[in-house]
Amino acid sequence: MRVCEFLIQEKASVNARSENGSSPLMMAAREGHAGVLRLLLNSGADPNLETDTGRTALQWAQATENAEIAELLKAAGARR
Repeated sequence: MRVCEFLIQEKASVNARSENGSSPLMMAAREGHAGVLRLLLNSGADPNLETDTGRTALQWAQATENAEIAELLKAAGARR
């Protein structure tokens, strides 16, 4: 979490994308890191970005059956 806080403080993009279109928010959702997910959302991460195959952070949370993260994403405006 400290690394994420440092990167955000240093103006790293919270919506940066990997080669397949994954964002930090998607990775946090997939891995179940609720604290990092909250930090990213509070720092302006877009909960509706999609990978190259159309997968969203909410879909990652649902695929891993993480209800807490799914609810956080929905509260932040995640649509699917």
